[in-house]
Amino acid sequence: MFVLRFSAAIAALCTLVACGPPGRGATLTSGRQDPGYTPRGPEAPIRYAPEPPTRAAQLHVSSDSAAGRCTQLLNAAKFTARRHKLDLGVLIGIMRVESRFKPTARNKRSGATGLMQIMPSTGKYFKCGDLSDAARNMECGARVLRRYIDYFKGDLTYGIAAYHSGPRAPSRAKKRGRLPKNFSYVSKVMQYRTRFLRKGCF
Repeated sequence: MFVLRFSAAIAALCTLVACGPPGRGATLTSGRQDPGYTPRGPEAPIRYAPEPPTRAAQLHVSSDSAAGRCTQLLNAAKFTARRHKLDLGVLIGIMRVESRFKPTARNKRSGATGLMQIMPSTGKYFKCGDLSDAARNMECGARVLRRYIDYFKGDLTYGIAAYHSGPRAPSRAKKRGRLPKNFSYVSKVMQYRTRFLRKGCF
């Protein structure tokens, strides 16, 4: 019965994004990214130097609606997605789930900040600079997301789950052939991705 439910869930996700060979997902990093996690072997994370300024450096987000803010951020999101070889829809979906495209969003309990809800410890580890700056926050989140997608060898399900919760729980789930416990988060991101690809900013 569990195998049937697992297969059905994967099939549902594959309707939202083209799946690759078994175990890989599509080839394309809030909770609670976990920069202190150090996997063993060749996939151990590297220390990142600060990123140079990008064309997204000047962002002015003033709209009262999520759709308006998305539109104002879209060019920067396109640039950032290309820079990190990310699916634009996934990047948009994460920002929609995490902050509704509000650069000033802040989780009072965890301290997660900005468009991509970056934890202060994660921002420090990746040397992201001022997380209240929309462009730097988006850039930082994209780097974290790219790292986790690469860590899971292109598997979006576990890569997105790790962006939300850190890699420990998704790694355990993958080793056991199970969906991550926060699969509902992954599903929501992918639903917003599909909506964006069909209708644009929302």
